[in-house]
Amino acid sequence: MKLHFQRRKRSRTLIAACSTVALTASVAFGNISSVFGVVQHESSNTTPANLPSAALAASSLIRVNQHGYVPNALKRASLVNSSNSPVAWQLRNSSGTTVLSGNTTVFGYDASSGDTLHIIDFSGYTGTGSSFTLAAAGNVSHPFDISSTVYRQLKYDALAYFYHNRSGIAITMPYAGRNDLTRPAGHIGIAPNRGDTNVPCAGGTGCSYSLNVVGGWYDAGDHGKYVVNGGISVWTLLNQYERNQYFGSSAADFGDGRMNIPENGNGVADLLDEARWELDFMLRMQVPADQPRAGMVHHKMHDANWTGIPLRPDQDSQDRVLRPPSTAATLNLAATAAQGSRIWRSLDPAYSARLLSAAETAWAAARANPNVIALDSDGTGGGSYGDPQVGDEFYWAASELYITTGKAEYKSYLQSSSYYQDVPSDYSSREPAMTWGTTEALGTISLAVVPNNFTSSELAGVRNAIISAATVFANNTSTQGYGTPLSAPSTGYPWGSNSFVLNNGIILGLAHDFTGNASYLNAMSQGMDYLLGRNAMDKSYVTGYGENPLQNPHHRFWAFQANGSFPRPPAGAVSGGPNSALQDPYAQSIGLPGCKAQKCFVDHIESWSTNEITINWNAPLAWVAAYLDEKAGALTPPTATPIPATATPRPATATPIPATATPIGPTATATPIVPTATPRPATATPVPSNTPVVPTQTNGSCQVSYTVSNQWPTGFTADVTIKNNGAAINGWNLAWTFAGNQQISNLWNGNLSQVGQAVNVTNVNWNGYLATGGTASFGMQASFSGTNAKPSSFNLNGVACSLAP
Repeated sequence: MKLHFQRRKRSRTLIAACSTVALTASVAFGNISSVFGVVQHESSNTTPANLPSAALAASSLIRVNQHGYVPNALKRASLVNSSNSPVAWQLRNSSGTTVLSGNTTVFGYDASSGDTLHIIDFSGYTGTGSSFTLAAAGNVSHPFDISSTVYRQLKYDALAYFYHNRSGIAITMPYAGRNDLTRPAGHIGIAPNRGDTNVPCAGGTGCSYSLNVVGGWYDAGDHGKYVVNGGISVWTLLNQYERNQYFGSSAADFGDGRMNIPENGNGVADLLDEARWELDFMLRMQVPADQPRAGMVHHKMHDANWTGIPLRPDQDSQDRVLRPPSTAATLNLAATAAQGSRIWRSLDPAYSARLLSAAETAWAAARANPNVIALDSDGTGGGSYGDPQVGDEFYWAASELYITTGKAEYKSYLQSSSYYQDVPSDYSSREPAMTWGTTEALGTISLAVVPNNFTSSELAGVRNAIISAATVFANNTSTQGYGTPLSAPSTGYPWGSNSFVLNNGIILGLAHDFTGNASYLNAMSQGMDYLLGRNAMDKSYVTGYGENPLQNPHHRFWAFQANGSFPRPPAGAVSGGPNSALQDPYAQSIGLPGCKAQKCFVDHIESWSTNEITINWNAPLAWVAAYLDEKAGALTPPTATPIPATATPRPATATPIPATATPIGPTATATPIVPTATPRPATATPVPSNTPVVPTQTNGSCQVSYTVSNQWPTGFTADVTIKNNGAAINGWNLAWTFAGNQQISNLWNGNLSQVGQAVNVTNVNWNGYLATGGTASFGMQASFSGTNAKPSSFNLNGVACSLAP
C-alpha cells in the first residue's frame, strides 16, 4: 500500500510556497495588493474590482448541472433546505410552463459541505430544450439545457487546453479560437527567452551536458514541464484512443481533421497528434547513451527561479534548467512509450520502433537504478513532484511493455508485484483512483482494455478489480448530498479534488463497458453534474460552462484578473477545486481555514492551492466528456416515475439515500449497484490460470446470501452473493427455484436462464474464478404478484449451499 496522501499535497505546495521572488509587476485588485506567493488583504471581499459584475451570477439554493442534462440519463439536483419534510418542486421550460412536478426527498445533513439538503429527481422528464429551471421553496435554479448533445463541445474544448498550453510553437488563429488567446512561441530562444533548445543541467546535480527539450506542454499555471505529470496525461489521452478501439463507438470523433489543431489533415487521428506533442518532449528528456545513468529520464525542467503573474511564455527571461533524472520519470517514459509504440505500429512504424527502443532502454535503466528518488525539497522555480515510492510505476511500466511485446519477463514482473490487479478506492489513506504519483491503476486498466496474452481468468482478475473500485465510487453517490462519486476522508478534500472525481469517472465508465450496468454510467454522470454546478459552491468548475463558471484560474497567461491586457481563459479548463489544506496565502487570508471540504475554494488567480489548472486534470475531463457524449444517445427511456408526493418524510438525521433506492436511474437497465460489494484488497493475489475445478464438496462448501434490496407492489431488486468455502472453482452455475411467480426482467454481473420458476445464473467472463473463500455477486430486477418469498435453497454447480443468516 502506498501511503502518501499528505505527501502529495506537500509536493504541490512547493510550487508556490517556495516562490519567494517578487512579481515581475505589482498587481492591484481593488483593495487587494499582491506579490506572487504573498498576498496582503485589507478586505475579505473576494470579488476583484476589475471583474465585470455582470459575469458573476447570483447564487441559487437549488444546485444543478448548470450546463445541462442528457434526456434519458439520471437527472438530479440538490436543494439547500432545513425542512424535515419533503417540499414541492416544479421543472419549468423556457416559457415558464411547468412540465414536471413532484416532492423532494429529504437527504439531511451532508458532512462534506455542511449543508442540509433535499434531493430533486426529475429523471421522469425526457423532453429536450434549453433554459429549463427548477423551482422549489421559493428558489429558482440557474437555467440549464436538456439535450443529447450537452457534452458534444466540451469533449473538444477540454482537449483544446493542450494546444493552448503547448511550448515551442506559436498559438495562432484559427486554432486559438479567439484572437486574444494567440501568443508567440514560448521558450525557443528568442530574447528575452533563454529557450529550451539547449538546456543545461542545474548546478550541483552531477551532470554537465545540455539537451534540446523544446516542445511539450506547460504543466499548469507556470512554465515548467514535468515528465510525471506529462506521463499520466499522455496515458489518459492514449487510453481514450485505445478504449475507443475496443469498447467505444466514437473513435471517428477524434480522427484526422476533427480537432482544431495545426496537424489536422495529416492522416493521423488528431487525438494522437496532440498526445505526440508531449511524448516527443518526454523522449528528449532521456539521458544520452554516453552519459552517467544513460537511459534514465530527467524528472523535470523549468525556470531556475520562480516567475510572476502575469507573464507570457515568450516574455520569460529566466534561465531554464534540467533537474536530475529519477526512477519515477524513467518509468513514466517506459510506460507511455510502450503504449505509444503499439498504437503507432501501423501508423508510423519507424516512430513505433523508436518508442519501443526508448521504452525498453528506460526499463533497463530503471531496473539498474531503482531508487533514484525525486525529492520534495526540489521546489525552486518549479514544482517538486517528489515520489519516494515507485513500485506502482514499475508495475505500470511492466504492464504496458507486456501488452506491447508479449515478453514473459514483463508478465512475470507485473504478476509478482504487490500492485498487481490494484485499483485504489480507499480514501482514508491513499489517493484513488489514479494521480501522477499513484499509477498502478493505469497498468491494471491497460491490461483490462487492450487485447493481450492474458488467460480468461487473468483478464477476469484485472476487470474485476476495476469493477470493485467502481462499485465503491458508485455507492459514494448515494452517501453524498451532492451526488459525488467521491467521499471525503477525515482530512477533507485533497489538492485537485475535482481530478479525483474525474479519474473515478474513468473507472466508472470502464465498469460500464465491462458489465453494461447503467448504474455505473449514472454515477459517472453525477460526477459531471457536481463539476458543472451541483455542488456546495453553486459553481461550475469548468471555464465557459454554466451560469456561474470558473473565471480566474491560476495561470500566467490567462491572467485577465491580474492585468486586463491579458486574456480570460478559453472554455473547457477545469479547476482543481476544493482543497481542505488551503496551502496558499490568499485562501488562508480570506477566512477559509476551518471550511467544510466542499467549501474550501475560491475562484481567484492567487489561490494556487484551490484554483490551479493542469494537464493531468484536463485529460480526464476530456475522457469523461467524450464517454458521456458517446453514451448520451444510447440510453433507453426511463421507466421510473417522479418521486411521489406522498413520499414519507426522512428524519433530520436520516442516512443518505440508499444506493438501491428505486428507481436508481431512468433507464430500463439501470439497476442498482450491489451495495454489499467488498472492495478488493490493495495487494490482491494474482488469479491463477488453472483449469476448471469440479467441486466434490458436500453441503456447507458454499454459502449464498440472497437479499431483497428494494421492493414495491409489483417488483423488487435483489442482490445475491456466492461464497466458496471449498476448493477453487473456475466457472460457476447457481440454481434455485422461486416459490412464487417471480420473473426476472434484468440481471447484471451474470448470465440468466429462467424457465418457469426455475432459475440458473452462470458467471460472466470476468467473475468465474472463485478461490477458496472467494465471493462473486450479481443483482437482479424482477416482477411478482402476491407474496415475494425468498428462495429456500440454492445449488452451486450441483452442490447444495447453506444460506447466509
